[in-house]
Amino acid sequence: MKSKDRDLTGEACHDIKQMILRYDLRPGQKLEHQALSDRLGVSRTPVREALGRLTEEGFVVRFPHRGYFVPEITEDEARELFELRECLELHSVERAIRNSTARDLRELRAILGSYREAIAKGVSRQMFLVDENFHLIAEIGGGPVLKRMLTTIFEKIIMKRTMEGISPLSGLESYRRHLRIFKAIQNRDVREAREQIREHAQAGREAVLQQIAQRRQLRPLSAYTAGGRRVARR
Repeated sequence: MKSKDRDLTGEACHDIKQMILRYDLRPGQKLEHQALSDRLGVSRTPVREALGRLTEEGFVVRFPHRGYFVPEITEDEARELFELRECLELHSVERAIRNSTARDLRELRAILGSYREAIAKGVSRQMFLVDENFHLIAEIGGGPVLKRMLTTIFEKIIMKRTMEGISPLSGLESYRRHLRIFKAIQNRDVREAREQIREHAQAGREAVLQQIAQRRQLRPLSAYTAGGRRVARR
C-alpha cells in the first residue's frame, strides 16, 4: 500500500509541476488540495504529500494558516539562480565543444528551428521550455548530474516567472544569441562560446530583475492570489 501511495505522490508531483510549467497554475496562485485532487483524479493524501515534497524542493511555498502557493521569483533568488546557471553553462559548453558529434550538432540545429517557430507565436511558456532544451547542452558532454542540476535551475526560473510584461523582442534576441552559441560550438571556439553564454545569462538575469521591479510597482511582492483574488501576506 505504501508503494502505491509513493507512486501516486510521485505522479502528483510531476503533474503539478507540469501544470505550473504550462502556466495552468500561475505564480502567486493558491493551490487548493481538493481542486488539485479533483483535477488529478486522486485522493487528497498524495496531493498533500506532493505539495510537501514540492515545498522542500523549492517549487511551492507554504504560509502557515494560509496554505500552499505557486511562488514568485525574488531578486535574491533570481541573482543566485542565474549565477549558478552561468557557471554550469560555461562548464557544459566546454564539454559540448570537446565531445559534440555531427549528430549532436544536427539535434541542436533542430532545437534552434523549434525555438524560432515558438517565438513566432509570441511570448509563452512553450517558448521558454524550448529555450531550456537548447541550453541543456550538458547532455552532449554525457554529464547526467550536470544536466539534472541545470534542469532544476531552469525549471525554477521558468515556473516562478510570470509571462506578463515580457517584450516580444526578447525571444528574437535570445534566438540570435542561441545562433551565436551554436556557431561557436560548431567551430569549436571555446572563447566565443563562453563569451556568448556569459552575455546571454547576464541578459536573462537583468530581464528577470527588471520584471520583478515592474511587478513591485504594480503591487506588493507580498501579495499572493487565492481563487484569482489578491491576498495580502500577514
